[in-house]
Amino acid sequence: ALSFFVSALTNGDPPLLADFWATKTQIKLYSSATISGTSGHKKVRDQCVEDFLSMLLLRRGLKTKLLVHELWHEKDIMFGYGAEPDSDLLKPREGMVQRHASLAERVQKWKHMSKEDLNAKVISPMMVEASEEAMKAGLLDGTAPWKARWKAR
Repeated sequence: ALSFFVSALTNGDPPLLADFWATKTQIKLYSSATISGTSGHKKVRDQCVEDFLSMLLLRRGLKTKLLVHELWHEKDIMFGYGAEPDSDLLKPREGMVQRHASLAERVQKWKHMSKEDLNAKVISPMMVEASEEAMKAGLLDGTAPWKARWKAR
């Protein structure tokens, strides 16, 4: 729904797509009310999509105003996937909020790493850290913290 809303505000352009790391390292969190697990999920989802297209005036008869963009725009697997951001967006500069500047500095270092080093030294540790946080919060199905959290409900 939010993607359609963004497209409605940008004349059909898609929202900025998440980068390769974000799309390939998803951690499946538990939800007691799953949508995709129901038998009529596809029908409900399709109707929801149609409703949003109509409400946001993105549907014109059988055609939509939605535009298509390339997912891969560079050969660089980590930084050439998804949105093609402003080239200066992730370059440290004066006046930048410290958190953003810190991220920009790390990204610049990452861009010079081999794929193997990037995976071993950056992506894998990030996945481990995120998984550990999700597990502690009881969001990973079947783990002891999950059982403790959801048994009480």
